[in-house]
Amino acid sequence: MNGLIKEEIEILRKEADAAVQAYYSLKTAHELLSNDNRLFKGIQANSYFWATVFHGLQTVYFLSLRKFYDPNNRSHRFEKLIKLCESQIGLFSKESLAKRREKDFSSREALNSYVRKAFVPQKGFFDNFKLRVYKELENLNFKEVYQKITDKVIAHNEVAQRDEIESLFEETNPTQVEQIILLMERISTELWSLWMNGHEPILKTNNLPLSELVIKDTRKVFADLSYTD
Repeated sequence: MNGLIKEEIEILRKEADAAVQAYYSLKTAHELLSNDNRLFKGIQANSYFWATVFHGLQTVYFLSLRKFYDPNNRSHRFEKLIKLCESQIGLFSKESLAKRREKDFSSREALNSYVRKAFVPQKGFFDNFKLRVYKELENLNFKEVYQKITDKVIAHNEVAQRDEIESLFEETNPTQVEQIILLMERISTELWSLWMNGHEPILKTNNLPLSELVIKDTRKVFADLSYTD
């Protein structure tokens, strides 16, 4: 069970990372194109390729959203991890943390000093954490808007008519999309930090460097494109 919790956290981290990378690559590309007419014309000259790239990026982050919050009991998803952590809450004790980290310290004294400061979740902590996450998702219209898109358009072809698809996407809000994706990153980052470091999960943390790295890389890619008028 010890290894299973770690594995489930890592699966969620990969989904969150995929969403962040795809979303910020696409967002940054759109921002660059809207501010650079020469670059925009160059992209238009290869429109089929770039349309495929941009559509692929959008599909990736919507699919990651769906998999992260998938209601299917067989899926590796947020709720499955929460249930696992709550049922095995003893694995978050200071003694269990010490066993996980003992190879990372040069002495028992240093390990004990580190573990002594660890946060230990009590019974019901993970269920409350889940409720806090779902409350944030409710405030961001996740179920009414974004889950509907993932279910009816991205994962399945329930909606195929162009006007119907456009109608669904018109309900989206860029700020909400970004906040939902950042919430995924916060969840996976904070649960990993709890598991490996004994740090109390804080959903409002802003220490999320991946998006900055993606933005930097995307800017470099477009700066290296040698389009000329």
